Amino acid sequence: MLQGRGYGGLGSGGYAQGIAINQNGRGVLWESRGALGVTGDGGRHWHYPGVTRYDVDFGMSAAASSDGTYHVLLKTRWRYRLIEGTEGGARWRVVHRWG
Repeated sequence: MLQGRGYGGLGSGGYAQGIAINQNGRGVLWESRGALGVTGDGGRHWHYPGVTRYDVDFGMSAAASSDGTYHVLLKTRWRYRLIEGTEGGARWRVVHRWG
């Protein structure tokens, strides 16, 4: 439910919580209200893979590896899950759940 697009495809909602970009320019931006964006070019272009639910999943932390793998910790009420994106964020899976 992003309200529009900003620079390079970033959402214009304004709930950015954190960002992790590695030395190769691969990165992930997580928002406190559930949006999750990934970049492969240092932040010039972003896309949202649709693996999170707006106002349900809340981004807590993330990491971006140089091989195009992303790890994101999400919170949903009192439950947590760790998701992993591979192939530059094209494929996603749940690695672990807590709660």
